[in-house]
Amino acid sequence: MLRILLYHRVGEGKYANTPEMLYQHLSYLKKNYQTILPGNSSTGVCLTFDDATFDFYDQVYPLLKKLDLRAVLGVVAKLVPEETLLTSQERLLMKTTFDGPSEAFCSRAEIKEMVNSGHVECACHSMTHADLSHEGISLEDEIITSKQILEKHLEKEITTFIFPFGRFSKDAKRIANRHYKYVMRIGNAVNFSWKQKMLYRINADCLKDAKPPFTFSQILRYFFNTLRLR
Repeated sequence: MLRILLYHRVGEGKYANTPEMLYQHLSYLKKNYQTILPGNSSTGVCLTFDDATFDFYDQVYPLLKKLDLRAVLGVVAKLVPEETLLTSQERLLMKTTFDGPSEAFCSRAEIKEMVNSGHVECACHSMTHADLSHEGISLEDEIITSKQILEKHLEKEITTFIFPFGRFSKDAKRIANRHYKYVMRIGNAVNFSWKQKMLYRINADCLKDAKPPFTFSQILRYFFNTLRLR
């Protein structure tokens, strides 16, 4: 059974884990589970982080190196700044918006460094973080052009697409499946293999303790969610 965990920020708030909790949690995963990347074994746990805000580079990336773990980072192509002159503290305090390039997000050089380290695999999280279930959205820009931009910057193939908000239209799903090997969404469900047309992720923000949300009752609920979503 393949389980993919979803994280966002490091800090306080609805979509975050504190630095202390994240360290304890990742340490627990390191000790008790095989952590994998897309296309690897179907019996491990895959870690995915959405949006590529600067706190990932500042706090998550060092933990991945320290614990020798690997994770998928969903990057929104239009938000990546080419460079920055701000301090780390200034960037961590910046409000994240999705209007355009911002130093609140990882820079091009930082993403390339992380990918080249082998601890991070870049996934495309669209061009602008738009809801791809809405009409009037350029699906070609959001799904295809974004991929081309990231591949040009990183000089590596991007094989995973992550739907913003976990929402999509039939056309968006069809295009994503055509251009990526792996397509992910939110769903709080488990997966049977990497060959599924849609891969579901389990929310791991706001953890109450270091253990992942894998109790028997939770796994049973995820399993029934999988059957409902298929």
